[in-house]
Amino acid sequence: MSSHLSANVKRAVVSYRPSIWGNCFLSCTPDDEITLAYKWQQAEDLEEVRTELMAAADIFGKLKDENGSFKKCLINDVEGMLGLYEAAHLRIHGEDILDEALAFTTTHLAVKVNKALYRPIRKGLERLEARSYISIYQDEASHSKGGGKI
Repeated sequence: MSSHLSANVKRAVVSYRPSIWGNCFLSCTPDDEITLAYKWQQAEDLEEVRTELMAAADIFGKLKDENGSFKKCLINDVEGMLGLYEAAHLRIHGEDILDEALAFTTTHLAVKVNKALYRPIRKGLERLEARSYISIYQDEASHSKGGGKI
């Protein structure tokens, strides 16, 4: 039965026009001098990128305090934290400061934003929603010490 099926199968034949280049690229190897010059240029480019990345690490180092942890004042700057979070995702292997930045921003942004993303304060009962924000608000430097009662 299989011979019967294979006899009825017609395969399309494709006839491509020959290229003006022929087959020279199949057997052509670049000259050693050209290859070597290209590799040297690549190495120089990679070194330049590495230097720029090290300079970026120095910039992120300015965001740390004398104890080596990220400054507490960053916590209240949500836009700055989002920028640091996005920058931390551009890290490469061995950039410990960006690994630390990712952990720092993820933790602190989660506290500030998760509740608002789950249920916006305007969609809940005001008194109940306000209670959940009191603990966050107490930690902010801008809060009023003599606040009213809920």
